[in-house]
Amino acid sequence: MSAPLIFKDYLGCRRCPLASSRQRIVWGYGNHHARLMFVGQSPGAEEDSSGRPLVGASGQFLAAVLRALKFDLDSEAFRTNVNHCHPPGNRQCTPAEMKACRPLLEWEIETVDPDVIVALGAAAYKALLPEEKSPITAVRGHVFVRTVCGRERVIIPALHPAAVLRNRPAHERAFLADIGKAVKIARSGKLVEETMALPFRRTPGTLKELLQAAQADIFGFDLETTTGIDEGNDLRWARVIGVGICAEPGNGIYYACDPEQAPIWQGPYLFGLHEDLTPVVLSLRPGAGAGARGETASLP
Repeated sequence: MSAPLIFKDYLGCRRCPLASSRQRIVWGYGNHHARLMFVGQSPGAEEDSSGRPLVGASGQFLAAVLRALKFDLDSEAFRTNVNHCHPPGNRQCTPAEMKACRPLLEWEIETVDPDVIVALGAAAYKALLPEEKSPITAVRGHVFVRTVCGRERVIIPALHPAAVLRNRPAHERAFLADIGKAVKIARSGKLVEETMALPFRRTPGTLKELLQAAQADIFGFDLETTTGIDEGNDLRWARVIGVGICAEPGNGIYYACDPEQAPIWQGPYLFGLHEDLTPVVLSLRPGAGAGARGETASLP
């Protein structure tokens, strides 16, 4: 059964300044015995109006992703926020506001008792894994096993759906993989081993190091991009402004592209960029030139 989960101790709550600007408390909603719980930061304006979390564009996108996995957000999951009141102007909640709402979040976790919690966005990630210092972009999709509210649970950080919608070419594929991983673990009913996030080293990498790492048989990479629409031909474009790559554990590097030489990619190439680093590396090699639009090819 899907329904709000109301904590009577917080009825009419005025523990923080958000009480003066909210329309209503937005209680967690969904299956009260769900194996999978989603935790965001705070309700948006639409959630403040409806009284239900994750019903705006972000929630609709998450629901669509779950439907593709044959998983129903309303009947099979529970969703809530670190803060249960809408902050003015959608600003970030303060530490004091999050602390005031913490007992309510913990009560929800204890009551629903999920096996898997997906922390949507940096605020939820920091609230559920306060000891972790890496940015969410470095740990999204990693599996953390932590004792939360009395027992071990899996916590998986993921980008907030709103962030994904702002830059779908860059983040959608990773988001789908992260949510798919959470659903798979929740369905299995088994506690899995933790996957540790290894930090990138603090000094920037050189182009030579990037090219060397890309020659490895196995490596992981991520692209940092800015995107837009070319009004002339109505094609979406992406400019690669940085490349993170790791060919050996503990030695991940980040290479920042020269803004004047950063390659621009358009149309069908965009989706291939996050599957194959080769065209990006080729376009960064000396002599490729600014605004390069390469095609997939073998590295020399």
